[in-house]
Amino acid sequence: MDKRRVAETILNLVGGADNVKEVTHCFTRLRFVLKDERIPKDEEVSRAEGVISVVRAGGQYQVVCGTKVQGIYQELEDILREKRSGGGAPSGAAPTSSPGATPTSSSGATPTPLPGASPTPASGVSPTPAPGASPAPTPGASPTSPRRPIGDLILQKVAEIFTPLIPAIAASGLIKGLLTAARLLLERYGIDLAATDTYVILNAASQVIFYFMPIFLAMTCAKAFRCNRVMAMVVGASLVYPQMDALIQNTEQATTIFGLPVLKNAWQIGSSVKVFSYTESVIPIILAILCMAVLERWLTRVIPEIVRLIAVPGLELLVILPLTLVVLGPVGIYVGNGIQYLYDTMMGFSTVLGGALVGGLWGVCVIFGAHRALLPIGLNDVAVNGRQNLLAFAGAANFAQGGAALGVCLKTGNRELRQIAASAALTASVVGVTEPAIYGCNLRLKKPMVCAVICGAVGGAVMGIGNVYGDAFANNGVLTVFTYAAYGMTRFAFYLAGIGAAFFGAAALTYLVGFEELPASDRGQNGE
Repeated sequence: MDKRRVAETILNLVGGADNVKEVTHCFTRLRFVLKDERIPKDEEVSRAEGVISVVRAGGQYQVVCGTKVQGIYQELEDILREKRSGGGAPSGAAPTSSPGATPTSSSGATPTPLPGASPTPASGVSPTPAPGASPAPTPGASPTSPRRPIGDLILQKVAEIFTPLIPAIAASGLIKGLLTAARLLLERYGIDLAATDTYVILNAASQVIFYFMPIFLAMTCAKAFRCNRVMAMVVGASLVYPQMDALIQNTEQATTIFGLPVLKNAWQIGSSVKVFSYTESVIPIILAILCMAVLERWLTRVIPEIVRLIAVPGLELLVILPLTLVVLGPVGIYVGNGIQYLYDTMMGFSTVLGGALVGGLWGVCVIFGAHRALLPIGLNDVAVNGRQNLLAFAGAANFAQGGAALGVCLKTGNRELRQIAASAALTASVVGVTEPAIYGCNLRLKKPMVCAVICGAVGGAVMGIGNVYGDAFANNGVLTVFTYAAYGMTRFAFYLAGIGAAFFGAAALTYLVGFEELPASDRGQNGE
């Protein structure tokens, strides 16, 4: 597959560069924010080479490309960069936008703002509006798309904030799981792996993303809220600086900044006392950088350009750091505790019901991209309790999608669909990436998706019976199963039983229930 050609085709089909406000990507999807969502025809886009499906959700036009999405995105980014530099559009690409636009960050997950020039129809896109549609925007006019609902905007920002962190979180979970497996294995031979330098160093590497979470979140929040990334990271680093952390955790001594009280606290969790700390915290830094973005825009408007370079970042730090320590940080901590209380209350009522709900509905949330909004719950769980079960139950959903795809692979007589299903089953069960299974076969065939939801709920319920927990935040797949062995072999056995019930149950149920084979015209499409 020529990723450059695929990127050009997708860009043309969504209306060209001038119809795109920004574009990001996650594990499997290109996420466009379009000026006019009426231009792309879903059927045409979904039939394009390299495209599995199209989803309109969260105010975004999402093109599902599977595991090849990063390469396609990089080619798309190169095409857009060429247009902004005035280097000319490649053959078949959308028309060149006006030069002098803001350059795109090289980060693969960073939104790519596009020029605000008047849109020119891309190759193959008719300039004539559809009957009943509003005319295309004239030069200098506002985009034709209506203002997005606030809920869609929130979901989009949550995805922008947390998606870039997922590879590092997944890598940390993988290392943590492998260390747990090695430690348990060597304990049987009387070897204390935890006392070795190798274990200490690798264990520290697996904890870095969580301990310094405010710094990493500051960076991604700054990208999402369009403000100074380095200054945002300075704010995040200030919260976890060792001397600052010791000051915050010393609840016996009052601390002030500019005469204002720095709020501290400690609270009871079970039999232990949790001391107020910003290490591993999630919500405080998000609130801080959101306010910083608003302040930065105002300061940029009112401060003369000759002193703006120094004055804006300096004033940002002088305002935001005290505001965070006195107001925003404590509010964020208590909001996080409130969310954690609600989640713990639900699990306390019935872990079986909670596991069934998450295991059954996680795959449905993936369809709409809403699962990203649940990630802060799991991250906050790790920060507050040092463990999490959200992704354990989500693992049942992942394995169920993989199992349903395996059932499709075993049942179908279509060679191309069998190849797609086999690849999707492997991707879902080994690394926990389920979009290829969902969009490649399960959702398209309908009944396998229902089977996956049912068996994911069963698997989650089994895990709930065993009160399964993990000591790291890891994407669920075969490579990370030992993350759930840290709290004893009984819980680990229930985890294995849960993913087994989800995977093999979904495969068997899909095979027995069957499905309606795709029409001949649909067979083999998206085979690459």
